[in-house]
Amino acid sequence: MSPDQAEWVRRAYEAFNRRDNDALAGLMDPDIEFRTTVETAHGRAGVEEWVRQVDELFDDFQIEIEETLEAGDRVVVLVHEHARAKGSGLDVDMRIGHVWTLRDGRAVAMHAYPTHAEARAAVAA
Repeated sequence: MSPDQAEWVRRAYEAFNRRDNDALAGLMDPDIEFRTTVETAHGRAGVEEWVRQVDELFDDFQIEIEETLEAGDRVVVLVHEHARAKGSGLDVDMRIGHVWTLRDGRAVAMHAYPTHAEARAAVAA
């Protein structure tokens, strides 16, 4: 992975975990397509709204990077997400994959996959 891509990944996940929406927005194209495993958000405002909804549902939702793989202009980030659901107190503990498409130092798309294997397969096809 290029140093620029590795730095982008580090900065993006650190910004999310700090809930630094300005830093996160600066790493994304204004028209980003942000597809989670359950919904799709469009644009920086859509991503910011998604983060707000996450924080309404969960306490301390954090994402840990486990592995990154380069695939041309895409970066596969295999992650461990963990949080506690507000209200029920149930723990959320998932290992999923994010495939980011980067252009000119900004993300134009993020597609989440329910497993690490599915994220890897998405860029192998």
